[in-house]
Amino acid sequence: MRLQLFLNGDNNTRSTYISLFLVLMQDNHDGILYWPLKVKVTFTLLNQLSSNNNQSISFWFDTTSNCFQRSTTDMNIIDGISRFFSLDLFEKNQNQYIQNDTMYIKVDTDFQAENPKIPLTGSTGGLLNDEEHADTI
Repeated sequence: MRLQLFLNGDNNTRSTYISLFLVLMQDNHDGILYWPLKVKVTFTLLNQLSSNNNQSISFWFDTTSNCFQRSTTDMNIIDGISRFFSLDLFEKNQNQYIQNDTMYIKVDTDFQAENPKIPLTGSTGGLLNDEEHADTI
């Protein structure tokens, strides 16, 4: 699994949001996993001054999407959260999230979480998850 960070947003959120995406990578251990992966992912932007102000959002893998099927190439298509964190808010509070030129993003994966029973209408590179399957913590 690889995390891709777009500090200035992706194509849908250019200059308005920080975007975060996951990419499943092919691995020697893929044969022992159950496919498609059924995982809840939580991204957390860590506030380095106060852990009470960490910014988190969660989403569940869309098991019908090719993004979360067993990879037949080096890597799958990315999927995640286009609107992870407002760029305006980040710029106003960047001293809380960046210390010594370092920013921390924690990624939690939960293989035991129950997926919400909301019908999917298609994948939109994270927008569907933003609107229907995301929990802001």
